[in-house]
Amino acid sequence: MIRELVGHSATYTLANLISRGTVLVWLIVLPRFMSSADYGALGLILTTAALFNLVPLEIGQALGRYYPAADGDEKGNWASTAWIFTLSTLTLVAMIALIFSQWLNRQLLGDDSYGPAFRIALAYFVLNSSFLFAQNLFRWAFRSRDYALATTASALVTLFLSIGLAAILSNALTGVLAGLVAGAVIGLSLAIARLGPVLRNRIDLPKLGRMLRFSLPLVPASLALLLSTYASRFILNDLLTLKDVGMFTWASQLAAVPALLLLGVQGAVTPLVIKHHAATDTPVVLARSFETIFSGALGLCIALGLYTPELVRLLGYSQFAGAAPLVMLLAPAMLLLQLYVFAPGFAVAERTGLQLFVSALGAVAAILFNYMFINAVGLIGAAIATLGSSLVFTGSWFLLSNRLYPIPAHWLRLGLLVAGAAACATVGTLAVPNGIPQAILFKALLLAVLAALAAYLGFARIWRLKQLIAQGPRLSE
Repeated sequence: MIRELVGHSATYTLANLISRGTVLVWLIVLPRFMSSADYGALGLILTTAALFNLVPLEIGQALGRYYPAADGDEKGNWASTAWIFTLSTLTLVAMIALIFSQWLNRQLLGDDSYGPAFRIALAYFVLNSSFLFAQNLFRWAFRSRDYALATTASALVTLFLSIGLAAILSNALTGVLAGLVAGAVIGLSLAIARLGPVLRNRIDLPKLGRMLRFSLPLVPASLALLLSTYASRFILNDLLTLKDVGMFTWASQLAAVPALLLLGVQGAVTPLVIKHHAATDTPVVLARSFETIFSGALGLCIALGLYTPELVRLLGYSQFAGAAPLVMLLAPAMLLLQLYVFAPGFAVAERTGLQLFVSALGAVAAILFNYMFINAVGLIGAAIATLGSSLVFTGSWFLLSNRLYPIPAHWLRLGLLVAGAAACATVGTLAVPNGIPQAILFKALLLAVLAALAAYLGFARIWRLKQLIAQGPRLSE
């Protein structure tokens, strides 16, 4: 399994780095054309797009449970049934949303001037959700190259058109959304062309019923997970201003950079675990992979938080001068929310009810923490709440999942590494010397200490993964 995991992960990582690179370029370029309020509106629209992905009732996740193990024509029956259901539900909900678009825009953005942009966003919601289904189908079919082709093409079209249109149009937000629509059209068209007869016009009602029985408990679970991730933006818009949402959105996008390390792994892990979960070495592979990837990503989180002030000065974006404390808290929070793939017990045991419980717990924590901390300390409270709710969600997920499918990670060592990272972050935030060169050197020394700690604890030994890769043929038997 480990050979497949490394191979697929590399392909998924490259494609997703290119795709997420769009957001990274946005961080650098779009504030030149957009106000903080417009950037906040874009953040809320993208968050709503993530929520819209739940319209097909997570049937794509159910497809991932049954498609890999199916044979021959049965694969096509599973895929086409889920595809028709997805298109039908997306189209129906979008038509209803279009009828009530003025009211929905006012509830989401609070300003009628964003009405035209919101209607463009509706088209993006449908196209993006359809493309997401196709991307997931590539994953379930282990067609990582096709996934990479469609994802990369979509990302490049989105990147160039969104920035180009934002630069030349009087309404930069409308230009960005038009670029997103164009990118989704290109990606979806390529995906449909590559999938071909798999997406035939056939629906199997018994299979649809089986998938929905599996997926329906995942809908509130996924909604809860999204609330854990994005509740801060909506609550900030309720308690503070759209400008504050813009600051938080910019900081959140920057803070998500270290989690990019997990994008490829996420794309590869779940299908491979479903395929190989009965192999005795699979839990060990997951544990060692988790430790290595987590330690590296955590170091990047701390480095990003420490050097955000210098990055903001370099870009010249004074409107985001207060982003550094947000990034320091949000980067590990974003990382934590992606780690659940290394604890696959709920999927393996088909205990989606427990997944719902954990996700709901995280969502409740996110809402309560956000209202409590934002009211108490303002904008920084949103970052504190996000980190706190991420700890609740991920800790509960690993605790319960490991009862169903134990992952033998070195938890005490990981705890020591996290404590060391927290100490470096605190010292690097509160005890920075005056002068940019001195500050840069001081922070580099702190990161070197953290790297040495990771090496001492055994998490920087790349050859451990090489040894696991060498065992690949045995794991795949």
